[in-house]
Amino acid sequence: MRKTRTANTTIVPVHLDEVKNLNELNAILSLIKNADDTTCVIIFSSPQSITAKYPHLVNELKSLIRFVVVDELHLFTSFGRSFRNEFNHLKQKLFIKLNNLVPMLFLTATCTERILHSFETMIGVSITHMDWPSAKELSTRRVGIYAHYSERPSQNMFKVIKNTLEYSSSLPKKSIVYSNIRRRVIDLQQQIGNYLDADDHINHHEVIVIHGQLSKVEQGTYTRFFLDPEHPEDANINVLCTTSGDGNVGLDSPHIRNVLRMDLPPSPLDFVQEIGRAGRVIPSDPANFSYILYFSFENFISVVLAGSFHLIQPISLTFCTYLLRTLYTSSSVA
Repeated sequence: MRKTRTANTTIVPVHLDEVKNLNELNAILSLIKNADDTTCVIIFSSPQSITAKYPHLVNELKSLIRFVVVDELHLFTSFGRSFRNEFNHLKQKLFIKLNNLVPMLFLTATCTERILHSFETMIGVSITHMDWPSAKELSTRRVGIYAHYSERPSQNMFKVIKNTLEYSSSLPKKSIVYSNIRRRVIDLQQQIGNYLDADDHINHHEVIVIHGQLSKVEQGTYTRFFLDPEHPEDANINVLCTTSGDGNVGLDSPHIRNVLRMDLPPSPLDFVQEIGRAGRVIPSDPANFSYILYFSFENFISVVLAGSFHLIQPISLTFCTYLLRTLYTSSSVA
């Protein structure tokens, strides 16, 4: 824990995922229960820490909880109905135990009527007030969208990264590379690094990777290295390889020039989220900030087979078919 003092308030942030044992947890509980009116304790937590790791925490603190914030609410519907059952348990473990007057704030950049109603059902809370940007405000967030078919998609991707790094201008040079498989993003990190090292003009640029087997601390640290390096030796990290599930949180920066996807996105939601990592500049500049999808015939066959064996949602297969049909016949969509 690290306290931050303002003029009249002491703020104490606690990350529940980093609490190692019950002794540390009890010390935190004691701090919260004995805090005076000038102390604010903010608890950050993943769903699994509340529902499984320390399930008694909410019972201990429910009379002291004054505000609840949920970020990325769309993850409840995309993960909670598949392989992350802890999202489903939050209703019983957290929300129904809170006082009805406790204010709650739910955040997302990707929401549909279906996601909204599903989320309300999962947590047992009705959303009473909503704020969404107008069409005019959203028009400032546009990127060029491209699809490239090739039997050697990785080589085409490497060339785009190289050109981005070599291009002498004031434009950002950072790129994010997405794939669906952890092993593949690790391999891509190595391949891109080798490709850049082979060129004397760009070999000083580095590549990092974020995936699900890293701890939350490691993921957060690597994200900071990529977006806002604190040390000069980290300033040359310009390429991040990651999966959608681990690389769509916190990557909100105008310094990201390109988003490059090695294979077909698993769902429309992932597609929209990934596009949103680039083009965070005003005014919008789709000519220079891009989302580029690289795919091969093998990518499409794998999606068809996964759909046949019910390993992906039918909407994902429909979406990928639509994406191939429309984008393959068009070089760019803004």
